[in-house]
Amino acid sequence: MAKARVRCPFLNEQEECDLYEYRPITCRLYGVPTSIGNTAHTCGMSGFIEGKEYPTVKLDIIQSKLYEISAELVKAIKSKHVKMADMLVPLSMALLTDYNEECLGITTGEKADQKQGEQK
Repeated sequence: MAKARVRCPFLNEQEECDLYEYRPITCRLYGVPTSIGNTAHTCGMSGFIEGKEYPTVKLDIIQSKLYEISAELVKAIKSKHVKMADMLVPLSMALLTDYNEECLGITTGEKADQKQGEQK
């Protein structure tokens, strides 16, 4: 999208972000110097000078912490999808997904009792 210069689909008619309060990390860090695997990246449209050193946000650390939080969540909700934290979901898919109990692999109440009866 960046190379094609596609307009962000979440900008409204007033050029304001409809997801601003809930925007993902990528949007929050857009234009800020970052590093991934010890390689620094800057946006050419942000006014940073190529080759000059800048303090950077270490995305590896952020990604690691987000993975840790995801793994804790999967465990806390007792999902049957034990590897769910390993999934990377594009924003477009996340917005279209209904994160109900079935999707999250949660069985509660009557469903859990029925499932336990089937397993015996």
